[in-house]
Amino acid sequence: YVYIKVPETFTDFMRQSTRFLDSAEQIKKYFGAEAMNEYEIPYSIKLKSYWSTFKKYPLYLILALILNTIQRLIGFRYANYENSGKWTMIASSK
Repeated sequence: YVYIKVPETFTDFMRQSTRFLDSAEQIKKYFGAEAMNEYEIPYSIKLKSYWSTFKKYPLYLILALILNTIQRLIGFRYANYENSGKWTMIASSK
């Protein structure tokens, strides 16, 4: 089994989400633009997933989309990493 602990605070959530989004740029930097084809989820699959999730959990989907939008708008404020490549540790997920 693999147990994960989710971030407990909004700040930690934003840091973790920003890391995930920034990882796409790191993959592109090291492996080239072709690697992005394997990283991105096709739009049609996203729409099908959104629809099936909306049918089961409409409120959670709406909240998740709101959080995702907030992260994309202000996530850059939470990108705490130095030029050395070290990220600020997210304490609540450890």
